[in-house]
Amino acid sequence: MYTAKQVTNFSYCFFIGLCLLLITLNLKTPLLTILFSLLVLRICTIQGYKSISVVLFFLIVITVFLGFGYSVNRAISTLPDIAEKALPKIFELAESYNITLPFSNDDSLKMVSVQIIKAELSSFTNFAKLASKEFIYFIISVFIAVGIFITPKIDIEAGKTVSSDNLYSALCFSIEDRFKNFFYSFKQVIGAQIIISLINTTFTGIFIYIEDLPHVELLIPATFFCGLLPVIGNIISNSIIFCVASTVSATLAIHSLIFLIILHKAEYFLNSKIIGGAIKNPMWLTLLALVIGERIMGIPGIMLAPVFLNYMKREMRPFTKSVKS
Repeated sequence: MYTAKQVTNFSYCFFIGLCLLLITLNLKTPLLTILFSLLVLRICTIQGYKSISVVLFFLIVITVFLGFGYSVNRAISTLPDIAEKALPKIFELAESYNITLPFSNDDSLKMVSVQIIKAELSSFTNFAKLASKEFIYFIISVFIAVGIFITPKIDIEAGKTVSSDNLYSALCFSIEDRFKNFFYSFKQVIGAQIIISLINTTFTGIFIYIEDLPHVELLIPATFFCGLLPVIGNIISNSIIFCVASTVSATLAIHSLIFLIILHKAEYFLNSKIIGGAIKNPMWLTLLALVIGERIMGIPGIMLAPVFLNYMKREMRPFTKSVKS
């Protein structure tokens, strides 16, 4: 006979082993796709009408995918032109404030950039294959998420109660609990990050509209999508906005820099309120998790690290209660 503690311990080992397997096989992006898809499906849920919820979900996926593809296409065609116009202005601005840059002029920077591009062109075929593979993984992950949404149980023959002699059903119920806790942690962390990104995008959009910055179709999506990445996302989006403002005038570039600094300083309080209220972790612990997550899993690790941190704390609470008792 098995005990409930043995079943629970096995489910923990199973979940940890599965996570390590996903990291080893480089399946972090499919994992994120499944989690995001489930989150959207939960938002689209209409009680008693799962088929309608799935249709709404696919409409949202198609819309976001087309919008993201358009934004990427615009970025590819626009960023080189922005860089060509912004670099001379940035060098002039740095010279006027006696700031020493690692490049003496834009020609030397262009030379280094060309050398890097030539080196990367040799692996373009591999990149194309990787992009095609990731797209296939994306499609499969979306359908996996839909399948989980429609049939969330692992053991579909199990009833509401588990008999004492059915080890398989007991294990399935315990493993389901692990995944429920992990998804709840993901919903807490990413949900808070989405709220912060929406607020940041709204205020940034107002500034872009008031200052009449060009390339709005690039700046707004870049601000939102980059905002989903903790810490590094703001650096990327701010750099793009600063470069675009530099193409207009040095004064506008300085105004943009001041605005972005003030906005993100104010967001520190917002982050501590929203993120801190959701996961209740000190900032140093979150930053440490981001560094470790990036080293292990790359960019997806930046998004998943706070999720794993929150999940660990959530799973340890029942253990803490049992120790105290």
